[in-house]
Amino acid sequence: MTTLGQVVLGLLMAVGLVGIVLPVIPGLVLIVGVAIFWASQVGGVGAWVLVGFMAVVAAIGTWVKYQVPGRELAALDLSAATWVLAAVGGIIGFFVVPVVGLLLGAVLGVYLGQRRDHGTHAAAWDSTRRVLNGVGKGIAIEFAAGFVAVATWVAVVVVCF
Repeated sequence: MTTLGQVVLGLLMAVGLVGIVLPVIPGLVLIVGVAIFWASQVGGVGAWVLVGFMAVVAAIGTWVKYQVPGRELAALDLSAATWVLAAVGGIIGFFVVPVVGLLLGAVLGVYLGQRRDHGTHAAAWDSTRRVLNGVGKGIAIEFAAGFVAVATWVAVVVVCF
């Protein structure tokens, strides 16, 4: 594979990292998919071992991403109405505000659900902040896994290919 081709694939992996933070693209899936394409073009056991490592890192990152915030969110005991409002807010926000609307709408939905459940602004906002903290940890965990996978790919490509 040419250097230009590898640079383009590296940029696609960077888009995957951005997709983790701005959930428009399934970031880890894109990163591993690009790595699989790269290995199919380069060939060799080393390339496929690298892809296997990247896939394991992505799988572990995905699992941990749901475990850590999941415990925190379960402790909050959010009502079903809050989850529905968050989902509806995210969907509406996605279409109303480009790029960040999904996040803004979901946050507004969580706040409205918590305001409905708790009655006061202070309690609703405190609960919303705790939800955001849990979700933020999940994003950070997934980004770390993606970064480790991409950084490993870059290091191996620079040194070996």
